[in-house]
Amino acid sequence: MKFKKLVLKNFRQFKGTSEINFSTDNEQNITVIYGGITHGKTTLLQAFNWVLYNKVNLQNPNDLLNYEIADELTHGDTATVSVELYITQEENDLEYRFSRLQNYGITQDRRIVPTSSYCTAEKRENDTWMSLSNFEEAVNNILPHNLSTYFFFDGERMDVISKEQRQGSQEVGNSVKSILGLEHFSTALKHLKGSSGSRSSVIGELRNRLNSDANDEIDKLRRNIDRYEENINLSKNRIEEYELEIEKLESSKKAKEEIISENKDTYKKQQHKIELQNRLSKLEASKLRLEQSFSSYLNNYYLDFFYFGLDSKMKKLYESEILNQTSEAVPNMHQKSIEYILKRGYCLCGQHFSEGDEHYNALIEEMKKLPPQSIGTSIATFKKDANMHISEMKANNFKEEIINRYSSISDNTSEINALKDEIDSLSKDIETNVDVGSLERDVREIEERIKNLSMKKGMEKSSIESNERNKENDADKISRLAQFDAKNQETLREIDYANKITKTIESYYVIRERQLIYKLEKEINKYLQQIYTGERKMKITPDYKFKLVFNDGDEDDSPESEGLGTVKAISFMCGLLDVAKSKILEEVSEETMYPLVFDAPLSKIDSIHRKNVMSCLPGVASQVIIFTREKKDLDDISPETREKISVEYNIEKLSEKNSKVVSEKEGN
Repeated sequence: MKFKKLVLKNFRQFKGTSEINFSTDNEQNITVIYGGITHGKTTLLQAFNWVLYNKVNLQNPNDLLNYEIADELTHGDTATVSVELYITQEENDLEYRFSRLQNYGITQDRRIVPTSSYCTAEKRENDTWMSLSNFEEAVNNILPHNLSTYFFFDGERMDVISKEQRQGSQEVGNSVKSILGLEHFSTALKHLKGSSGSRSSVIGELRNRLNSDANDEIDKLRRNIDRYEENINLSKNRIEEYELEIEKLESSKKAKEEIISENKDTYKKQQHKIELQNRLSKLEASKLRLEQSFSSYLNNYYLDFFYFGLDSKMKKLYESEILNQTSEAVPNMHQKSIEYILKRGYCLCGQHFSEGDEHYNALIEEMKKLPPQSIGTSIATFKKDANMHISEMKANNFKEEIINRYSSISDNTSEINALKDEIDSLSKDIETNVDVGSLERDVREIEERIKNLSMKKGMEKSSIESNERNKENDADKISRLAQFDAKNQETLREIDYANKITKTIESYYVIRERQLIYKLEKEINKYLQQIYTGERKMKITPDYKFKLVFNDGDEDDSPESEGLGTVKAISFMCGLLDVAKSKILEEVSEETMYPLVFDAPLSKIDSIHRKNVMSCLPGVASQVIIFTREKKDLDDISPETREKISVEYNIEKLSEKNSKVVSEKEGN
């Protein structure tokens, strides 16, 4: 399938009628259209999408009429915008003509307004054009709208794909999923369970059919489920907001880091600072472990040390009369107890006594052995208890161990302080450069904001998991309560059947999606190896962001140049086209070669990569139509590739409101 001819009338910059005939040769299948900035390259791409799908990427989709024509209109005048596209299918020996026309009028207050419009689809058989009744059906039979993103690439879309942004990943995800027909399964899943099993889904509506007349608890549980689903959707919306904000911050951080890296000296200092900060983190963690170990050891063995340090003094006390065996006090006796007996006048045994007799004096002597008059008993008790729990060997090692442990902490602290001084010195050196220093501080602030947003995102994910569990538990309770009603039993069977279908589709979806990512990654890397002169490959993440990694699998965290981003985007485009035309589904009956139309940002890449890109393209598509700024963009292509260029056009800018397409043959 190939584009044969494009005819424009008063479409945007192109005043009057402009006709472009593309190369349809199987060998010389490249058409090149040169045009500077604002000359109208993007407008030509818009013309393809408008005539086929009635889509234009404009702030006002009705703003199609050439401005010079519009300026010439007076009240009562009309003007027409139209585009015709001719498509050939050599395999079927068929030709199609798709036309779209939009009429415009002017109001009394000189506003240009669209009036009538129509589109036609025709097929030529035996040199006769036959009208096709259904325009959209005819287009989709040849160039399905969901495949259009594979063969129309404007400059803006190429920029989006070259950057690791949410917009890019969503576009990649949507595009590649439609190759495998996964969008149909996505629609089915949404219909079955909706957004987190919403009430508008099949399962949600079935759950609402359950009769709750006999049990108020069912209504209460359904309200709970509605609340859980609302919370889940709120959390998902917040996560999306956080992700968008994080991506904006990441993009801003990356741009600032690129500027920082341009100053090699500052960049080296920054890298050294990062190394020191990593080392500092490890030392601080080590210091914490040393301090905890020191504290634990001290708490466990300090009694051993201090007790045996007093051992010689206690020995003298123990050998004195105070602690000899004859002066040993009655265990657990207290001075107040003896004072009470003395005041009472008779002993525990019933023996009466009076002040001054031998019984009285014996009690007085016994009282002298007790604290506070005597500390002998306390010391003796302490020594006895200590000997039961304290080790002399531990006490002997305590001093040396404490000194060693404290020395380790002291050495660690000294090294930490030295590192902090060096980091502070580096920071001051970096910040003395007004531009780079300011950017580095901005980067630190951005990193902190990203960290906070990531924490919030994690909390919302936890909230979703909690609400999902609660929802599932309450749904199970509803099923148990509803099963006693005959009508509900039938509804429960339908819910169970819908859940099983959902799980089957989800399982199939996951398998197909894995196949898709594997297939796409393989094809993209095939072209990346042909185009890119370095030693990196593409890795596609589960959310369809694609990153460059080294061949050993390590991620490349260095800032990506504009040229490398372009090489990555073109490799993706080529790989995607290969996947689109390959037989990766059993349902595909034949392999289809599609044309490729794109605004090639060749000026953003060096001569070697331009040569490699142009060498790959002729084999990617049935036909290649390239828009580029100027002829020198193709100065470095190989002679073999140059031979494949059959048709060339120039877009001449006559004024800000008028451009003209001129064939190179006409120009010569």
